[in-house]
Amino acid sequence: MARSEGEVEGAGEVEGAGEVERAEGVTPTASAEEKGMAEEALVRKTSRVLLIDATGRTLLFRSLSETTGESFWYPPGGGVEGGEDYEEAARREIFEETGIAELVNLTTFGSRRSSFIFNKVPTIFEEIWFYATVPTQDIDVTGFTEFEKSNVIESKWWTLEEMLKGVGRLVPTNLPDLLGEYLSSGQLEGFRELPI
Repeated sequence: MARSEGEVEGAGEVEGAGEVERAEGVTPTASAEEKGMAEEALVRKTSRVLLIDATGRTLLFRSLSETTGESFWYPPGGGVEGGEDYEEAARREIFEETGIAELVNLTTFGSRRSSFIFNKVPTIFEEIWFYATVPTQDIDVTGFTEFEKSNVIESKWWTLEEMLKGVGRLVPTNLPDLLGEYLSSGQLEGFRELPI
């Protein structure tokens, strides 16, 4: 049976797990066939945060695709747990993955739905995206889970200019546009669907 955390539009509480073994941040859902995947898949509610430091750089992590081996860069974040809402998950994940507790003006700006192999399991991610400024660029990754320790290759604060020169695959693909918009106006206006 497939597992899910609930609907992406939900306020945050995870629905019951039923007979399915609980995995962190997931509960049962419809079959993968209904979701357009060949196998049973997890559906995972996730928060992602575009962190921006005082110099206008954004923090990205680099990992390798489990299916292609391709390197890709993405902002910190992770699965919604227990009775959390997306904002609570965003704050917890940022603290766990960076050690940064002070997020200034944490604001939601978009959503994204993607599917890929995650921890050897077909997974559909239902993501809510935030941006926030941070007073420091020092990060502490001692809060990483074992999975993160074995899968995050490196982290780096990127300038817009560096991203525009080509840093490899970015997730989502419009990260330079998002950072550029923030740098020019001090915000990301309106809620939008983000590309894969």
